[in-house]
Amino acid sequence: MQLIQFVWFLSLFLACFCSNYTRIPERKVEFCEKQGQDPYFDVELLVGKKWRVYYTWNMIFDSKCYDTVFKRPTKETIQRIRSDMKDYLQHQPRWSTAALHVITRVGSSEHELLMFPDQGPAGRFLAVPNVVRTPDNFPLSKRVQLLKIFIKLVANGKYLLVMDCVMRGASLSAHAQPYRAEVATHAAALQVEGPGYPACTREKHKNEMIAT
Repeated sequence: MQLIQFVWFLSLFLACFCSNYTRIPERKVEFCEKQGQDPYFDVELLVGKKWRVYYTWNMIFDSKCYDTVFKRPTKETIQRIRSDMKDYLQHQPRWSTAALHVITRVGSSEHELLMFPDQGPAGRFLAVPNVVRTPDNFPLSKRVQLLKIFIKLVANGKYLLVMDCVMRGASLSAHAQPYRAEVATHAAALQVEGPGYPACTREKHKNEMIAT
C-alpha cells in the first residue's frame, strides 16, 4: 500500500489499484493543463529541502506523513537507476538529460525516481520510478510506463504542488511546518480538480489548535 501511494505521488505515483485513491471522471482538458498556464518552477528553491505532504487531491493519506527530497542526480545515480529499470520500461527516456533525483519516505519505507524535463511549461517532467528496489514488487518486462509529472512552487516557494498528469492525483507540500488554515487557503486557491483531503493529520503547528 505504501508503494502504491508513493507511486502515484511522485506519485509514484500510480495508485490505480489503491483503495484510498479516488478516481475522477476523465475530461478533455488534461489534469495538469490549468496549473501549467501559470507555472512557477525554480530548481534552486526545490532541491535540498525536505518537503512534507499536508494536503492531497483524489487520494487519501490521513495520518500518514510523506517526506520528499529533491536532489541533482549524480552520474552514478543515473547509471544505477538505468541499470535497474531499462529492461522494464515501455519507453526509454533520454538518460543523459536526467535533472532530478527524488527520494520519498513514509515511515521506514523509501522510494526513488529519476525525473527528466518534458515539453511544455516549466515544471513538466517525465519520470522513471525505480520499482525494482521496492520490496515485494515484481514488475514485468517492458510494462512500466514513464510518469508524467507537473511541479509548481506556490507562495514564493513556501509550498510545492506535485501533480500526476495521467493518474490525476496531486499533493501540496511544505518545507517548514505550516498552519493548517494556511494550507487549506492555498489548496482552495489552486482549484485542483477533484476532492481534497488533509494529510499527515496528526501533526499540527505548535501555535495552532486543530479540532478533533
